[in-house]
Amino acid sequence: MNTNSGDGERTAMLGYVPQYEIAAGLIYEALLNGSLEWFRVADPDAGSLDDILIATTGKLDAYQVKWAEYIESISYADFVRDGSTKQGDEKLSLFRQLAEGWKHLNENYKERTVTVHLLHKLVPSSNPSAKIPLGDTAPQHAHFQSFLKECWFDRRWCETGLDQVAVCWKEALLDLKKRSNFNDEQFLNFIRCCELEFNYKRPADIPITNQGQARKQEDIEKIYNLLTKMAGGERRIIELSKDDMLDRWRGVIGLSINLFTNFLSIEPIKKLKTLLVLYLMFYHKPTGLYRIAWNSWVGKINNPYSYFKV
Repeated sequence: MNTNSGDGERTAMLGYVPQYEIAAGLIYEALLNGSLEWFRVADPDAGSLDDILIATTGKLDAYQVKWAEYIESISYADFVRDGSTKQGDEKLSLFRQLAEGWKHLNENYKERTVTVHLLHKLVPSSNPSAKIPLGDTAPQHAHFQSFLKECWFDRRWCETGLDQVAVCWKEALLDLKKRSNFNDEQFLNFIRCCELEFNYKRPADIPITNQGQARKQEDIEKIYNLLTKMAGGERRIIELSKDDMLDRWRGVIGLSINLFTNFLSIEPIKKLKTLLVLYLMFYHKPTGLYRIAWNSWVGKINNPYSYFKV
């Protein structure tokens, strides 16, 4: 059977669609709240957490995206068990990818608070015969779902330490600590900064119930299209700052930020009229990209109120 290079590229992109789509949604939210500084997609320098990096003010969020065609379950053993590649090399478990990725990023971004995220399509298992390390006192529900609910989604025990954790889950947490190769302090800091999001929904999978959600979906799709265009059908490194991102949106929002190059040279009353027109055009449109554009343009003007003087 003959296939051309275009078929190969399309096949390769199928595996990256969830990553780019989820990245688009995360970038959109960071832009909307005004905190985005830069982002990278498929960054090998990020270590085992190379899918998505988003830098915001004083923070760095690293995302590992795991997807599947169908929704199945994932067990504790699936989460912590190392494997091997077809070439016989070690394949880190999801847990070790998160732990080692967090450590690597902390060493390289000491000026930022690093949080790692696992975004997984699968659902935590509720199988009561799960192979979870337990002590003499077993929990009421000895499965992965219950462990996550009582030890991960409720992490108040991190403030008092492992000695104060519920006795029924202590062996499981000690097992994770051993696998992480962290000391007590490192392990507690890692748990505080590790978010596990199973049964994760891609933006396109979220039902649209109103016009605002529909416009948001359109905006995210525009960012997704930009990412895939930059990738060119391959898993290439994509890196943009907030300003670079907005500049690339000139075609999306229909008005170039560069039009403001000559803005400061026009007379004050025309400045006022221009700003009012743009405000009505963009800020009152209930869609994120226009509001982002307005905020960006206003931010390029030093003390805009001084231009209103006649």
